[in-house]
Amino acid sequence: MAHRLGEDITAARVRDWARRSRRPGDRLHGLLPGHHLPGQGRGTTWYRIDQAAQVEMLTRTSRAGAARG
Repeated sequence: MAHRLGEDITAARVRDWARRSRRPGDRLHGLLPGHHLPGQGRGTTWYRIDQAAQVEMLTRTSRAGAARG
């Protein structure tokens, strides 16, 4: 998923967005819900690409920093 959103987006960035999505008060709250599937180890959490693309667009156009590119 990270590579489909842009070469500068990493799996760690997506996990950060997911953490922020779970925090009340964060501007990303509720925008990137995960769908957890149990499995070997901790299992796997999936995120919808359309929701991740929306979050990516919001963070790229943030007033807090320059657009990544």
